[in-house]
Amino acid sequence: MSETLRIAFLSSDHPRQTARGAGHIISEVSRRMAHAGHDVDVYYPVRSRGLPSVQDFDGVRGIPVGCLNSAHLPFGSDLEYAWRVAKVLPADREVIVAHNESGGVFVTRQSRRGRAHGSAVTVQTFHGIALRFLQIARDRRPKRLRAQLGYYPDWLVVRALEGGAARNADACIVCSRAIGAEVTQLYRVPRPRIRVIYNGVETQPAPTLAERAEARRFAGVPEGAMAVSFLGEDTHRKGLDVATRTVELLRRRGRPAVLLNMGNFAASTDAVRSFGFVDDATKRRLLVASDVFLLPTRYEGLPAVVQEAASLRVPVVTTRAANIEWGTPGQDFLLLEPNTPEMAAEVLEGLATSEERRRSLAEGGYRELGSRGYEQQTDEYLALFRELLAGTGR
Repeated sequence: MSETLRIAFLSSDHPRQTARGAGHIISEVSRRMAHAGHDVDVYYPVRSRGLPSVQDFDGVRGIPVGCLNSAHLPFGSDLEYAWRVAKVLPADREVIVAHNESGGVFVTRQSRRGRAHGSAVTVQTFHGIALRFLQIARDRRPKRLRAQLGYYPDWLVVRALEGGAARNADACIVCSRAIGAEVTQLYRVPRPRIRVIYNGVETQPAPTLAERAEARRFAGVPEGAMAVSFLGEDTHRKGLDVATRTVELLRRRGRPAVLLNMGNFAASTDAVRSFGFVDDATKRRLLVASDVFLLPTRYEGLPAVVQEAASLRVPVVTTRAANIEWGTPGQDFLLLEPNTPEMAAEVLEGLATSEERRRSLAEGGYRELGSRGYEQQTDEYLALFRELLAGTGR
């Protein structure tokens, strides 16, 4: 086995996409692997006519894969993406890292004997369980019979793709022990093939008082108001409705408060200021403007945005469903039960009246959640890759 590893990531996003958690992680980890001297490709789907050329993104080759022809079928573009990747992926790749259903199809296709890509080891990452995402999304479907019946074919397809990937991969990387337990329970994957590697985060300098004052002006936070930030694209699963209700309760109790909403296209109201999808600089400004970050999620693997907020010394309030497995609840962050806006409002009101409490949570959160860098996550990935390759004799 050479010092330089030849690695292929099968991503669901562009190599420089930073708006979605899993894609952001692949982007950051692949870049650091390339900087360490490894040969790294990231294959990503393009659902449009015409393909961009292969590009070098800071040492990482971004390779577009067209998958438009089957987009009208349930999960058709995922299937087409995997089929096309199998055709263009060179046989010299030593490690193939797949993610979600798209990658799951590819991993499932590689039989343990005579696989198409020689002795390459395959790794499937899980930043959540797709079946759980689907179940939560079902609650949002129209109650009409046809819409409800449509859930079952989707469920069968996702279970086949995700389960096949979990069972056929040489190892499954999970972002929390809770997700590892779900992979074992749902897909009967032996525990030795499940590896917990917690997410990293871009470690950042602490914001200054001047930066915070400018950020609050940018966000339009009224003088004396409590700024609560939220970030999430899947608004129902992430709990935007609960966050909105929480801020509305604070305002009804006479506590000036505003919700700074990012990552989705929910409409602004008197209590909510929505900024849509934001770039990294704007995300930093809005988090810095916040007195607290609130993520009342209903289900997570491990939310990267919680670590991002903690890295900027913003106190974190989330739910037990976030699966934060290190640090001390009540000391480094606060936990709620999902679907409890009244409980969240009570907790936030207590924080609003105690700057010392907010400062203590911010310091503990940074120490435990916000200081684990992508470098550590990357090193743990590479250590696993080398272990797997050593087991194959390469």
